[in-house]
Amino acid sequence: MSQQPGSVQPAGWFNDPYGRFQLRYWDGSAWTAHVSTNGVQQVDPLGTSTIVPFAIPKTASESPPAGHGSPTPLAGVALGAVDAHTGATVGPKVPFMDRFGADARERPAPQFATAVAGLGGTVLAAGAMAAVADSGRGAIAALSLLVIVGAAVVRLVVHTQNEARAAAIGAVVLAIPVFAGAATSNGGDAGTAAAVLAAALYLAAWALPGFSGRTVLLGLGALTAVGSCASLAGGDTGRRTSDGLDFVPSGVSNSLGTGFVYLVGGVLLLVGVWRLDKAGFRGSGTGLAAAGLVSSFLGTGLVASEFADAGGALLVLVAGVAICVVGAHGNRRATAWTGATLAAFGTVGLVAVTTEPSSVSGVAVALLVAGALLVGASVVVRAIRASQTARTASTTDAPSAPAPPLPPPQ
Repeated sequence: MSQQPGSVQPAGWFNDPYGRFQLRYWDGSAWTAHVSTNGVQQVDPLGTSTIVPFAIPKTASESPPAGHGSPTPLAGVALGAVDAHTGATVGPKVPFMDRFGADARERPAPQFATAVAGLGGTVLAAGAMAAVADSGRGAIAALSLLVIVGAAVVRLVVHTQNEARAAAIGAVVLAIPVFAGAATSNGGDAGTAAAVLAAALYLAAWALPGFSGRTVLLGLGALTAVGSCASLAGGDTGRRTSDGLDFVPSGVSNSLGTGFVYLVGGVLLLVGVWRLDKAGFRGSGTGLAAAGLVSSFLGTGLVASEFADAGGALLVLVAGVAICVVGAHGNRRATAWTGATLAAFGTVGLVAVTTEPSSVSGVAVALLVAGALLVGASVVVRAIRASQTARTASTTDAPSAPAPPLPPPQ
C-alpha cells in the first residue's frame, strides 16, 4: 500500500509514478527529474510536471510504497523491464560483468595473509606435481586435474577462511597450465595447443562459479590467448622433454611477426581496459591491464630486433602512445608510465633509423632530437587539452545538482 507524501521513505529509485520512464528518483521527500530506463539514466525534460500524461496517475501525488525500490543504489547497473502498475520485474537483464560482484568494480585492498597464502598454494601445487614427475604424462594430467577440482570445491564450500580460498587460487594458477601441457603432449610439439587449452581453462574458471571474477585468472587467460596467437604467427609450437612435463621453447622463427602479434594483442587488451574502466569495472580491468602490459613488453622486445626497419620503431611508438592514453584515462599510474616508456623507446628508435648515427656525437644528436620531440609533443598535447577544457567550460551552463547513482537490479 502506498504511503502519503508526509510518510518517511528513504531516498531511492522507484517505478516512475508519471508513467513516462521505468524508474524515477525519490529524494526522501519528493520526486525528482532524474529518471532511468533499461539502465540508461536521464533527466526528464518535463521534470515533475503533470502535463504529460493527460490523465494524471494517482501515484504522482504519493510517495513510493514502503519496502520497494532501491534505497541503496549501486552505480552503473542496468535494469530489466519494470511493470509500472505491479512493480514486478519482467525479464530481468543483469549485465554479464555485474555477475562477478563488487570485486569486478573495485580493486580489493591487498592483504599480507592472503597474498602469502596464495603463493603458498602455488608452491604446494608445484610440490605435488614434482612428486609425480617421473610417473608419466597420464599421472601428471590426473593429479593436476584433481588439484583444479579440489581448489574449486574449496572455493565453493569455504566462505570464511580467506587464506584457504587464496591458496586455492594459487594452486589452480599452476595446475591449469600443467594440465593443459600434459593433456596435449604426445612427446612431440604441443606448445600452441597447450596454450590454447590453458587460455580456455583460465577464462572458464574466471567465468564459472568457484573462481568467478578472480582477476588473476582473467589476466592469465587473456595473456595466454595472446601468446598462443603469437606462437602461431611466429611458427613456434614449442617442444617437450621425453617425460612430457617441461616446456622448452623451440625458438622464434619470425620475431617480427610474433612481436607484432604481442604488441597488437597488448593494445587490444588495453582497449578492453578502457571500456571496463569507462563502465565502472576497474577491478576486472586490472587483470586485463596486467596482461596488456606484459604482452606489450614482450612485443617490444621482439620488435626491437627489427629496428633497422622504421616500421618496427613506429609500431612500438604507436603502441606506447595507446597504452599511455589508456592509463591516463583510467587513472592507472603504472599503465600510463609503461606506455610513456614504450613511446620514448619507439621515438628513439625511429630517430636512430632515420639519422643512422655512426659516431658518439651522432648518437648524442639522435637522443637530443628524440628527447625534444617527446617534450614538444607533451607540451602540444597539454595545450590542446587546456584549450578543449576552456571551450567546454565556456559553453556549459551553471552546474546543477549531481544526479543520483543508477539503481541495482530489482
